[in-house]
Amino acid sequence: MANEDEWYEIVEGEELEQGDFIMGVPIFMPEYTSDLTEQLPEALVTRNIPGVLYRYNVIVMSQTCDLVQHKLKHVLVCSYWLLEALGQKEPNLPNGPEGP
Repeated sequence: MANEDEWYEIVEGEELEQGDFIMGVPIFMPEYTSDLTEQLPEALVTRNIPGVLYRYNVIVMSQTCDLVQHKLKHVLVCSYWLLEALGQKEPNLPNGPEGP
């Protein structure tokens, strides 16, 4: 039996919707100096740039209507942290070591 306070549900399938939570999304963060972009010729197609691969839990911010109609080349996401986990690092947040 679902709790009446639960306004969300676990979904299955491959279609994204605004508000979907996705865990462990790989995000590549390049490490380069600003002068690198000045050195690149416009015709250059590939370039090896060092970086670090992180994994984030994210929520989909792009609108569902744009996703369903395949109007987007990229999907906007925002990282999220569980309040309990964040509270362990930030003592002024609820559920933190010294939080309210």
